[in-house]
Amino acid sequence: MKSRILRTATVLASAAVCVLLAVPASAAAPSKATFTLSKVGAEVNSLLPLPKLTTLKCDPPGGTHPDREAACAVLAKANGDFNKIEPLQGRVCTLQYMPITVRADGKWHGRDVEWEAKFPNECAANVATANLYNY
Repeated sequence: MKSRILRTATVLASAAVCVLLAVPASAAAPSKATFTLSKVGAEVNSLLPLPKLTTLKCDPPGGTHPDREAACAVLAKANGDFNKIEPLQGRVCTLQYMPITVRADGKWHGRDVEWEAKFPNECAANVATANLYNY
């Protein structure tokens, strides 16, 4: 009797392992928008001209961006078009010239997106992109 129970338990455990291996670790739907955002300039990295990177996923929000919900809301309002992002209102930047280049590569609801812009300083980049590059 014990061997029959042990055999049944073994079969059930094996079946459970097979089911767990067949289901992906993340059964959640993939994001409909994914981006790698980068910025490079003297104000960003003073020692080496290497870009500072973050990832952003939207629908649902995710990635390494520190304020992904707000960043996704900015992109949703612009329908994923970085040229249509509404700049922040009422914020003033200094006239300090420390050029910065920001870039976005990714997809917005199936559409490939590649965008790049240059700004006189990091503050100007943040104002123009509604803090999308404030990381």
